[in-house]
Amino acid sequence: MSTENLPFPGGVLNEDNEIYARWLKNYQDSIKAINANCGDSGTLFGSVDHWANIRPDSIALIDHSTGEMITRSKFRTQTNAIAAVLRAHGIQKGDVIMTYLPALPVHVSLFIAAMRIGAIMCPIDLRLKTDEIEYCIEKTRPKAFFFLGLAKIDLRPNIAPSVAKHPEVKFIQVQPSEAPADIIPGAVHIKRFLKFAVWHLAVTMISGSVRRISAALEKDDPCLIIFTTGSTGNPKPALISHQNLAVQAKNLCTLVAFTAEDRVLLNLPLSHIGGIGELLCITIVSGCTGVLIPVFDAKTCLEAIHQHRVSMIGQIPSMFQLEWRVKEYTEGKYDLSSLKFAVYGGQSVTADFMRKVIAMGGPTMKVATGLGLTEVGGFCTYTPVDLEDPTSISLFVGYSAPNFPLTIRQAMKEDGSAGDVLEDGEIGEICFSGPQVFLGYLNDKEATRK
Repeated sequence: MSTENLPFPGGVLNEDNEIYARWLKNYQDSIKAINANCGDSGTLFGSVDHWANIRPDSIALIDHSTGEMITRSKFRTQTNAIAAVLRAHGIQKGDVIMTYLPALPVHVSLFIAAMRIGAIMCPIDLRLKTDEIEYCIEKTRPKAFFFLGLAKIDLRPNIAPSVAKHPEVKFIQVQPSEAPADIIPGAVHIKRFLKFAVWHLAVTMISGSVRRISAALEKDDPCLIIFTTGSTGNPKPALISHQNLAVQAKNLCTLVAFTAEDRVLLNLPLSHIGGIGELLCITIVSGCTGVLIPVFDAKTCLEAIHQHRVSMIGQIPSMFQLEWRVKEYTEGKYDLSSLKFAVYGGQSVTADFMRKVIAMGGPTMKVATGLGLTEVGGFCTYTPVDLEDPTSISLFVGYSAPNFPLTIRQAMKEDGSAGDVLEDGEIGEICFSGPQVFLGYLNDKEATRK
């Protein structure tokens, strides 16, 4: 590609470049502000507690499907209560909790609750069928499995064989009712599972057991497993730490100066690093509000932006394109002027695509993108948001953060160490080092070594 149209002279990325220097200063100033305002606990549950102390009555989550609004104080209490129940059912540090759920408030609460006791959440894609679910179970050996059951579609037939095959796993069904005819034999309804939550919470508050577990956790302890997409073979369970998520979220927050009034649309599946590691984590770390869309629907997303005055969206290009085709959108029936920021990722786009994204929002609408990987907890490069021609970001993927630097190197050495760094202008392998690098693939040393 010719470099003459790139938003930096000759394609050179160094501190002598005015655009990069400006981006770097913004990053450094933003990180200082984020650490000062958002706390520096190093864990997502620490951020939940931080904001619950500062703004207990502000809204943490909105469930667009029901209209439910959950305050930060309630969110903290719910996650502590679920953590206490999980402990009462024998879930310990290092145990895996698998979920087969849409983006519901209980799913988010489970994630934070598991973190509090050192358990590892493993959300899997709702599109998976029986044999694929069984593959995930065999790879991770969960102690508990939360699944949807019956909603708009009946997912119970996908789960029933695994319930029968794995009596060692506690299966918890979230919907529909507690009626025995609605529950898969061998599973329990979530209301029954959480029946004594208040009691368990009171006991742990008096004993301090959950608090002690949380305090003893290390930043490199695992908290999340995301199965890769399988583009290089079978999906692999990537093991992600507290630090991976916290650092990535703060780096991503440097693009936007979030306030308590900001609202982020959470319309990506939590089984994808973009949904859980990027969008959800930035709402938790920054203290803004997350608007949950259980399952993506283009019209529903536009209605949610309009109704809840959403200020940020993050999507893959095909999701934007589906929204632009909605009849009411083409007729201008939605007020999307609250949108201030959009992030896209997953594939390259055209300048025309960029113009359409910018046209969705208000007069200060900004757009960014970057390179993202499951194995680094989300984004690892970031484009500037102050370019004279914002459509030019369609030509590159931005800069790496100072705390997670990028280098171009020769191929990996036989002993598994990184190849030598190459000179500017040479072609090689993209490498990252620092606190966002994942812990490896669960129980797969050979795949991790490669």
